[in-house]
Amino acid sequence: SPNGKTIISHSSTYSQTIKLWDLETGELTGTLTGHAGSVKAFCIGPDGETLASDNADNTIKLWRLSTEELVSTLASHTEDVLAIAISPDAQTLVSGGKDETVKIWNLHTCQLLRTLSGHSYSVNTLAISPDGKFLASGGYDSSIKLRYLSTGKLLKIFSGHSGSINTVAITPDSKTLISGSEDKTIRLWSLF
Repeated sequence: SPNGKTIISHSSTYSQTIKLWDLETGELTGTLTGHAGSVKAFCIGPDGETLASDNADNTIKLWRLSTEELVSTLASHTEDVLAIAISPDAQTLVSGGKDETVKIWNLHTCQLLRTLSGHSYSVNTLAISPDGKFLASGGYDSSIKLRYLSTGKLLKIFSGHSGSINTVAITPDSKTLISGSEDKTIRLWSLF
């Protein structure tokens, strides 16, 4: 967690729960339950209080960590949700999945703002630049799409990997994209 006091985990590919652990003592302090399918990924908002988790039931769950309360369930994907990210200003949640789409949500109202297409297979990974301007999505189609987060407008398509994109990240200066692929390579790309 951002406060450095909690470790958050899900135990296996088939787990429907998220565990909260005290970093200092190693003791289990809480369990988040409510998913109907296996948890695929989760991310913590910059406030350290909001946790978003995605899973195989096509939904995203929003949790309040201090109370372990399920705050909302977001449903718009038609297949498994595989990737999520929260913007640095905690205003926007982004999700991607097997339905080949990226969804952009208002994190506070839980309203779907836009649906982005363009990947020809599942969207496996997402990253929002630290300055909050850019969204990168990587897919099973071996491509990486770079868009403006605020509008969804496509800026660039990065191609060069020969396998599924498993992870993307953007450097702290928001100038370089890093991608990892099933082709066993890590690549660095200039955003400009």
